[in-house]
Amino acid sequence: MKIAVLVLLLVIGMYFIGIAGYRHVSLTNTWQAYDCNDVCLNNLLAENEDIHTIVKVRYLGVGALDIRYKHYRILSDPFYTSHGIWDVLTASSLKSDQHQIAKVLGPPRQNVDAVIVGHGHYDHIADLPALKGYLKADARILGSPTSLNMIHSVFPNSTFIPIPAESLDRQWNYIADGWIRMKGVPSEHAPQLLSINLIQGEVHNPSDRPPESAFQWKQGANINWVIDFLDGSYSNSDERVTANNILKRIFLQTSAADFPIGLPTLTDQKNFDLAIIAAASFDNADHYPAGLIKQLQPQTLMYCHWENFFQPWWNQPTPLPLLNMDKLLRTSHQADKGMAVLVPLPGSWLAL
Repeated sequence: MKIAVLVLLLVIGMYFIGIAGYRHVSLTNTWQAYDCNDVCLNNLLAENEDIHTIVKVRYLGVGALDIRYKHYRILSDPFYTSHGIWDVLTASSLKSDQHQIAKVLGPPRQNVDAVIVGHGHYDHIADLPALKGYLKADARILGSPTSLNMIHSVFPNSTFIPIPAESLDRQWNYIADGWIRMKGVPSEHAPQLLSINLIQGEVHNPSDRPPESAFQWKQGANINWVIDFLDGSYSNSDERVTANNILKRIFLQTSAADFPIGLPTLTDQKNFDLAIIAAASFDNADHYPAGLIKQLQPQTLMYCHWENFFQPWWNQPTPLPLLNMDKLLRTSHQADKGMAVLVPLPGSWLAL
């Protein structure tokens, strides 16, 4: 058994650092990363007459986003601290880097209204326990029961909104004083390698402390998100909200999955202004991303989770080993030739 585990760890290591019998796909210069810093954002805002209706999305790397609407702020999949492949494979304790977190998010000012989590793997949630100083006292934290159970001890007084399987793709959750609503959609996680989906499992009861090693952060249920930015403040009642009340709509999927798994059910006719989907493991998911793109038909497609997160990605990101960006982008354009496709550098802004 121990030998089998060691062999598995060795194979995983070979995969992620691209050595031995695995082919490391070298990227060409046929694609260019999207880069929009603070100055670029200010120029975009200056071109709009009513900045109060603009949704600003900042890509932070992997599945992490910083979303702003009016004076509200939402974070997704909080993971900002790089951990080397050796620390991950040897089940070392993964410590959050507060200096790096402040570099990415700015100083803690308790101005985050909500955090959403796609699933419980460490590269989607491990820095959430370090964000107490960033969250408002009444901040909402939305995710699977497993994700919330793992961090329960750190945020005992926060408003957890667990998204159980029976309510997925059915219930809208209104946050930010009713100006934003979101719905969780059941999804899955594509295998990382050799048809193996690593670190599965659930946590059924609140933990007395957060996980330490990568293998203790259990996947739990995978959740995609539909996020609507509204023209007014609404309560938990769907009847009053129509397509005309939705100023902007975002689809978020931070792990690849076989299509049509993870596709939302919507009864209105509102289009998606932006779809943010994962690049990692796209080759291991059937009809992904083409099927998703053809069904959603977003005005803009943004790829997340494309960087090699086993090394620091904030200043000089490089793609994950074996991630064929040329094939991914070619497939995307073939699915919808009129759609804008972005591969953002960490720290880049997009204004909707």
